[in-house]
Amino acid sequence: MAIVTCEQISYQYAKASIHQPLALIDVSLRLEQGKFYAIVGATGSGKSTLLQHLNGIYQPTKGKLQVYDVVFAAGAKVKGLKPLRSRVGLVFQFPEQQLFEETVEKDLMFGPIQFGADEQQARAAAVEALLAVGLDEAFMARSPFELSGGQMRKVAIATVLASNPELIVLDEPTATLDPVSRTELIALLKRLCVEQGRTIVMVTHRLDEVLAAADEFILMQQGAVTYTGTRADLIRSPHLLQAADIVVPNEMKLAHEISERLGIVVDELPSGIEGWADWLIHNSDAASKAVDRYATDSSASQQEQTDKASPRGMTESDEKGE
Repeated sequence: MAIVTCEQISYQYAKASIHQPLALIDVSLRLEQGKFYAIVGATGSGKSTLLQHLNGIYQPTKGKLQVYDVVFAAGAKVKGLKPLRSRVGLVFQFPEQQLFEETVEKDLMFGPIQFGADEQQARAAAVEALLAVGLDEAFMARSPFELSGGQMRKVAIATVLASNPELIVLDEPTATLDPVSRTELIALLKRLCVEQGRTIVMVTHRLDEVLAAADEFILMQQGAVTYTGTRADLIRSPHLLQAADIVVPNEMKLAHEISERLGIVVDELPSGIEGWADWLIHNSDAASKAVDRYATDSSASQQEQTDKASPRGMTESDEKGE
């Protein structure tokens, strides 16, 4: 069931000159309940602008957008969005900057109370949200500003979870985190999607960190959506990533290398570290032959480049003029 439907929506910032390009251009897409979506694009591609349409911070200047039962149409400003924002939780980039209370408990209880919960209900929601992000109840009494970067990011996400949103949208949530914290955060989002049935929409410019986790991908370039589809379809189309100025993940390069050398359809290859480890264990002979061929071909290629760089018959000393 579609919970978000965009019908050729465009958006231009209010203070933008008429000569400046639109921030969004004729975006059409559908998001379904219970899936993990990754919106991928370079800086300035419009991905964050699109994200902030999902809870009404921005409203389209052209086209039509429906989020659950709320319809945004160009030229008609929609107000009274509190019920929608209780269903759509937005995590901004550097969400720890949203923390402001003296204790984690107060920060976590703030949202539920704003949406009508009493103190007892708010505290229960706060504890549940904290446990959901992998932190125990002992954190409730601590100051959020005494936590590590990764812990602050988890608490900030927990403040959104405490209001029990059905749709969670996150703008570059792994920015500035160390590799371990990034991996933990992606695993957390995947778990919320799989185990609790929440819809996750995550904006990122790093395809490598979501390639194994996301169910569907949305590529954006200069305000327009250039691709929507599954990992299998995307992995067959690396040219789309290059056109959108997205770094092609090493995992995708490996999949294409093995597919080419072993004749395996790319769709049948695994994803993620655990998936590849398991695949290599069960296909060690084939993988070993592929590596050997790759090493041989690479050596031959390097030798060919050396031969081209050095005139035939000249020694290293000759080339140096000795």
